[in-house]
Amino acid sequence: MARIRTIKPELWSNDRVCSVSIPAVLTFIGLISHADDQGRHADKARSIKGLVWAERDDITWQDVEDHLQQLEQAGLVCRYTGCDGKKYLHLVGWFEHQKISHPTPSRYAACPTHPVPGPARACGRCQHVHSSTVEQSSHRPETITPPAGENGIETAGQSHSPEPLQRTPEPLAPGSGIKDLGSTPYGDGFAAPPLQPPTPPRGQTAQEMVAWYTGTFAPDRQPSREVRGHLGKTIKSLLDQGVAPDRIHAGLLRYWHKPLSPSVLPSMVHEADNPRPAAVPAARQPHHAWTNPVAADAYAGSL
Repeated sequence: MARIRTIKPELWSNDRVCSVSIPAVLTFIGLISHADDQGRHADKARSIKGLVWAERDDITWQDVEDHLQQLEQAGLVCRYTGCDGKKYLHLVGWFEHQKISHPTPSRYAACPTHPVPGPARACGRCQHVHSSTVEQSSHRPETITPPAGENGIETAGQSHSPEPLQRTPEPLAPGSGIKDLGSTPYGDGFAAPPLQPPTPPRGQTAQEMVAWYTGTFAPDRQPSREVRGHLGKTIKSLLDQGVAPDRIHAGLLRYWHKPLSPSVLPSMVHEADNPRPAAVPAARQPHHAWTNPVAADAYAGSL
C-alpha cells in the first residue's frame, strides 16, 4: 500500500543518488512511496515494476532489476535474505529522512546487517530481535535475551533478568505473624511531618501580609513574582471590601498550609470564619446474638 512520504531537496544533490541512472532514481523514489513504515519491501523486481512502472510499457521488470542493482551498488538499498528464507530489501537511510508519527509494525523480516532503532528492530516474521541487528554502544553494549516462548516469540515474564531476583534471607523470629510496625517514620518516600509557619500571620496592609508569607519560605523556595503580585492584589481587594486583617490572617494561615492559586484566599477566609464541626459518628448499638424464639406461637405463621 502506497504512502505519503517526504522527499528532501538534498536528494537531488546527493552523491549516491547522482551516481545511478535517472530511471533508477525514479525507481528509488517509487520505493520510498511503497516501502512500509520501517523502509522494508519485498525484493521482487516484477512486483516493483507493477507498483512503480505499471503504466510504462517501455520499462520491463528486467530494467527494474537493473535499477535495484544500481541502487544496491550505490548504497541506497540493501538487499538481503530474511529469517524465513525470502528476499527483502530496505532503504538504508530511511530513519534519517523519514519521520513517522505512528509507525505500523513491519510484516517483513529484518535486515541481518544494518541496525535499526527502537521497535523497528524487531523482525516482522519471527518477532525476534536478531543479535546482528542490535545497535552496539561503545559505552554500554546491549545484551539481547534469547526467546523463551514458542515459535521464537518471547513471552512475558520469561526473559532472564540482568540482576539476581533472589532476596537476601532475613532471620525469622518465632511468634505471631502480626507485627506492630509502629508509627510511620519521616523521610524520603514516607509521610512528611506536619508543617507550621515560623510565626503567626501578621500585618495590616497587603504589602506586610505578602512580606510575611514570603518570609516563611527558604531563599531557594521563594514564590514567583506572579504569585506574590496576585496574592497582594487579592489581599488588597479583601481589605477594600472591609474584611478585617485578623480574618485575612486566619485565611492566610489556611492558604499557607495549602498554597493553591491566590484566587482561593477569599474562600479560605470564609472557611476560617465559618468552620464546620467535625462529624461525630453515631453511637453504636450493642450487638446481641440472635436466638430462636422460645414461645411456640412465634412459628404459627410459618407452620
